Amino acid sequence: MSQEKTTASTVCANCGGQLEIDATQETIECPYCGTDYSVSDLLNDSDAVKIEKIKSKTQKDIEMGKLEHEKEKAKIQEEKDSVAAFKKSKFSKVLIGFAIFGLLCIMTGFRDGRIMAGLTAVVMTALFIGSWLMGMKIIKEPKKGVRILSAIIAFVLIIPYFSFYNASPDRTEKFAWSDMELYEVLPEPYSNVGEIVSNSETSLSIYVHKISKVQYKEYLKECEDMGYTIDADKSEMNYSAYNQDGYKLSLWYNESDEELHIGLDAPLEMSEIQWPNSAIAKLLPVPKSNIGNISWENSGGFVIKVGNTTIEDFKAYADACSNNGFNVDYQKGDNYYYADDSNGNHISLNYEGNNIMTVHATAADGESEDDTSSVDAFVLIAGEAGEYGELFTVNKGNEFEETYYVYRIPAGTYKVTNVGDYMSQVNVYSDELKKTEEGWDEYAETFAVELLDVNKSTTITIGEGQHIHIDEPSEFKFEMQSSGAKEETKKDTSSEDGISSDFKAAMDSYEKFFDEYVAIMKKYANNPSDMSILGDYTKYMGKYAQMMEDFEKWESEDMNAAETAYYLEVQGRITKKLLEVAQ
Repeated sequence: MSQEKTTASTVCANCGGQLEIDATQETIECPYCGTDYSVSDLLNDSDAVKIEKIKSKTQKDIEMGKLEHEKEKAKIQEEKDSVAAFKKSKFSKVLIGFAIFGLLCIMTGFRDGRIMAGLTAVVMTALFIGSWLMGMKIIKEPKKGVRILSAIIAFVLIIPYFSFYNASPDRTEKFAWSDMELYEVLPEPYSNVGEIVSNSETSLSIYVHKISKVQYKEYLKECEDMGYTIDADKSEMNYSAYNQDGYKLSLWYNESDEELHIGLDAPLEMSEIQWPNSAIAKLLPVPKSNIGNISWENSGGFVIKVGNTTIEDFKAYADACSNNGFNVDYQKGDNYYYADDSNGNHISLNYEGNNIMTVHATAADGESEDDTSSVDAFVLIAGEAGEYGELFTVNKGNEFEETYYVYRIPAGTYKVTNVGDYMSQVNVYSDELKKTEEGWDEYAETFAVELLDVNKSTTITIGEGQHIHIDEPSEFKFEMQSSGAKEETKKDTSSEDGISSDFKAAMDSYEKFFDEYVAIMKKYANNPSDMSILGDYTKYMGKYAQMMEDFEKWESEDMNAAETAYYLEVQGRITKKLLEVAQ
């Protein structure tokens, strides 16, 4: 098959130079003088030939346009798929979670006067939100990888945030000693600058700043002169003792910070009590004194403070319990006795001082009358193993090595009540430790920190790989509200719209959870000085990890088309709400 010739030669009319003509082109330029020529004029094309060339070029342009359109459609679909995948990814939820965390950091930083910490939190939060917006394609990613880099920088800024926050001045205030509810039963300290933790008719906890070591020693002497000498426990920087009226004083001095902590607890109210009639109680001898205070009691156990009990009475009672069979795996000291019996029932006896003995009894699993000794309700006593206690050591091999009991209880959400005699704190930490720059151990994560006055309650969620730490002397009652056990989810696919009732309930709960966050932030925006909002926010963040963990099980399931559409609809509404709050 012959091929039509598409080239020819001629000379330039301007300079006489040789021109090579390509018939497929529209124009050519003389390589010698730069004169432009129409190829059709040089070849003397007919009008028909010119029209055919125009048609050919037009057809090529149309084909190129179609190709570009298809490329654009593919690009748009690719972006839609990318956004959908990002919405469902854990990375998206991590960014949302840390953006919320960043907003809390901004609020606390500026509220507490930590300006650099607050500004760092602003940048950190903006980077988290920016990374999320780029993932959602709401804003354009300037260069591939910028979204990930933005998130990494935001995570790194968490460290300087806490550095700036901790380096800021302490939250101190001037106080009048006469404003303390219990001021009459203690000498006034040598400084009126410090931080008041609690101030009530039953408890005082205050950190007094700018106290020298000499002043601490003088203050301690004044406390002894006021009668705080009963059952005294004294060391170089610590002192605790009762007075004759039953008030308990505790002093702790930090020489490096010139800070003195003063703790005072009013006497525990006691009256005539009747010894419990439960199966576990019948295994124990009845104490000599019937004056006391029942902190907690059910058929699975009890905690009772027994008054009018000397140290000799305590030791005699411990011996009587041993004779009753509580002598298995026992631990014994001058002021404590812990033991089981052959059936696994457990007792913890402590001499608290000031003629007070604590008797804590727990029935063995399955041995209680109505099974209330199970995980549904129990009491943790600091310093005692009990059912869930386990020795834990930090700073192994250095001068700060310390071993104490931590408590690994079943995962779930609990109502926690301070059933001890003193205001105290319950903490939830991860099992993992990390090293500080100074080489000390600290917990890798803190999930909850709750300071509770006597008989006050809160709600705490415990997850897998977490444990509880409480300081002596503390007693907390735990009542399970919901189990954290991961049960197999059974879908009811009988609904008419193709969405299972369980799935829809989970999605609605998920959206409601974020509605709670929006409500908290709007409340803060309307009244930034309301400090109760911080407590609401702390409780909310305590539930965040558990909610995300529960939600992930649905993402691992195969969702049908209707469920996927509803999932994206819910995520879209949540995203809109979060963007409105972030503005």
